[in-house]
Amino acid sequence: MAGLCNRVSATDLGKLFDAPALASYGEQSSDDAPMGPYDVCNYKQADDKLTLDLKLVYQCHKRGAAAAAPEYKGLHDAVATAGGHMESLPDLGDEAYWYYSGNAGLIQGHIKARKGGILIDVAYATYRLGDKAVDPLVAKQHAIEAAKRLFAAAAP
Repeated sequence: MAGLCNRVSATDLGKLFDAPALASYGEQSSDDAPMGPYDVCNYKQADDKLTLDLKLVYQCHKRGAAAAAPEYKGLHDAVATAGGHMESLPDLGDEAYWYYSGNAGLIQGHIKARKGGILIDVAYATYRLGDKAVDPLVAKQHAIEAAKRLFAAAAP
């Protein structure tokens, strides 16, 4: 879905993640990919106040839920065995989870969600304010809202 990154702007995401200098630094997209349209949006802020790498991924399977559901399950099962904290998000699409790991200096995590034949991923890394990691629950809420915006932006 080419152009999706323009509908989920760096300015809006910067407000959401308390990252006023968040900037877009690349988009990869194709409406003709073999499995179906996809879009990858990359954002970054790195200064003395905040560090954040953010990636949004949208994929719409041509074969719908029949293809998206097993792909989601495979990713879910792989992450579940990797360690770290994982939590189901029953109110976000047909199925979704939040995963994070981190320490006192930084936090990283992602939300993976499926709605019908659409898979999305909101991934953040090196999320910290100064020399302290952002609270994991705050990061989770920011990522959930970003996932909702991504689903909304992709709606026909």
